[in-house]
Amino acid sequence: VGKPVVQVKVRSFDGVEVPVDLAESEEDMKKMTVHELKDKIQRVCGNPDAVLTYGGKRLDSDSKPLGEYGLKPKALIQMVVTVHGGGLRH
Repeated sequence: VGKPVVQVKVRSFDGVEVPVDLAESEEDMKKMTVHELKDKIQRVCGNPDAVLTYGGKRLDSDSKPLGEYGLKPKALIQMVVTVHGGGLRH
């Protein structure tokens, strides 16, 4: 019997939800940093340039533990596309 695994779901740009295994316990998950989360998501979903959001907040501080964002098991994390520039030309 394998160890229990804590997962989150990641909703990609096209609306597909993909489960991502994070840690063996909720406590371990809360100690993970945003950088570690991004690394795991990139392995499953690709797209290293994606911005991640949870509960309306950007997960943008790579060294911050996930517990500080209130992330819970089975949480839904959104991948967001950022558009650089985008200004109108006249």
